[in-house]
Amino acid sequence: MEIGADEWRAALRLPANETPDVVIVESSWWRAQRNEWRLSALADMRELNFPDMFWGRWGEKNIVYCCAYGAPRTNEIIHLFAILSAKVTLHFFCWGKSGVLPPVGESIRKMSNSKPDDYRLV
Repeated sequence: MEIGADEWRAALRLPANETPDVVIVESSWWRAQRNEWRLSALADMRELNFPDMFWGRWGEKNIVYCCAYGAPRTNEIIHLFAILSAKVTLHFFCWGKSGVLPPVGESIRKMSNSKPDDYRLV
């Protein structure tokens, strides 16, 4: 069974004009802490109709953030938003107490001043 973009949008309650420019997936055991830190940088933030997926704005950019621990959950989010034609997906790993994700604003600011070859997604 193939689920298309229209079905995903309806399930998420995400209109086409709110398609994310950037999807940020952070892998951390400390979900509550990371959500508090990251979501505080977003305007108009709301949880989507799927658990732990948050939509908001940073400047002119539509952002989706999810703290998802584990490969299956991470892949689900990346796959879903690829179907919706999100422009960029960033996946950040965390080991122990030290995370590698700077504040959302800093990440987006660096991206907005970069060239396409400045980032390699693997």
